[in-house]
Amino acid sequence: MTGGWQLGIDIGGTFTDVVAFEPETGELRSAKARSRPDDPLASLLDGLRAVGVDWDQAADLVHGTTVVTNAIVEGRLAKVALVATVGFADTLAIGRQNRRHLYRLDLPPKAPPLVPEDLRFEIAARSDPNGQVTAEPSDGEIAALAAKIAASGAEAVAVALLHAYANPELEERIGAALRKVVPQVALSHRVNPEAREYERTSTTALSAGVMPLAARHLDRLEQARPSTSRLHMFHSAGGMAAPAALRELDRAIGYFSSAIDEHPGHFSSMEGLNVALELKGQFDEALERAEWAAEFVGPSARQYVFLARELEERGDQDDALLRYRQAVAMEPDNATAHAAFAKFLLRVPNEAAAVHHLLAAYKIDPNDPWVLEELSAREALPPPLSRPGSSP
Repeated sequence: MTGGWQLGIDIGGTFTDVVAFEPETGELRSAKARSRPDDPLASLLDGLRAVGVDWDQAADLVHGTTVVTNAIVEGRLAKVALVATVGFADTLAIGRQNRRHLYRLDLPPKAPPLVPEDLRFEIAARSDPNGQVTAEPSDGEIAALAAKIAASGAEAVAVALLHAYANPELEERIGAALRKVVPQVALSHRVNPEAREYERTSTTALSAGVMPLAARHLDRLEQARPSTSRLHMFHSAGGMAAPAALRELDRAIGYFSSAIDEHPGHFSSMEGLNVALELKGQFDEALERAEWAAEFVGPSARQYVFLARELEERGDQDDALLRYRQAVAMEPDNATAHAAFAKFLLRVPNEAAAVHHLLAAYKIDPNDPWVLEELSAREALPPPLSRPGSSP
């Protein structure tokens, strides 16, 4: 049956905390249950029983977990292969000069590399710091690499090519081939698109190491979820996403990026790409994309609103205000731009200015339900006779 319970469940290594709220009655329940580290789904179901709510009674379930964090701390990572530019496969082993214990020569100076030597592979694929490709592998070389990795028994692959942050083309090409033999592939330009090879490579290898564990947990959740209930995963960027979205973010980023390369002005692809980047916590890259769109694809009111929203997400209210103003100044008859500006002004808040833009949006499009609702709530809705198209 379909119910209205709103559930929040956080699975930790020791306890599972649950909060349940029934909006219609205002009833609030909370409980704590013992976690089962070897079976997160069982922990979630125990939490539901602890508050006396069946999953199919919940309209929404928001789920957070330290499953991935615990796996990293405890060293329970998947078997990972690394693909690096020729001459850089040992980057993980070399690392930095700093030691864990400066004066303890009886202890290992650093932790073992995330990827052992027999699972580190090289390929002649390289870009310079400006993004110019200086070495490009043939299709045959990539196929041979994929065959070696398939034979290695790796559960996931990390691809970290030199200066891939400046040009992702080679990583994307190799990643597409590797996904045919290994389902989980992490590309460094998506995981950590920054300079410094060791940091980017180690972060990508760590991401690859937890991908199979995360995928299995998400798959089990989706299989157990009743069709009447929506499941939202809390992620490290501080927001929520559906399990399917989290599982396929890298692939979605690739698809949207390809669409933009072919059709630079395709606005829906740009919006989709930025949503995916934000879900992965890559806020700086999302903002750079929005700035690029406003400068090179537009300018238009839609592009300026797009950029303003990105700036607002990052707390840059002054720049967001400027972009919203540019949007309505560029297209004063754009109802969507006025409505977006009004939403921003209500959040600031600036009630008087918000009503001004709500009225502007209403004058252009008197049928927008959100605009009508906001004007009605403020008793600022013009008389029906003043509506365009109304009869005296």
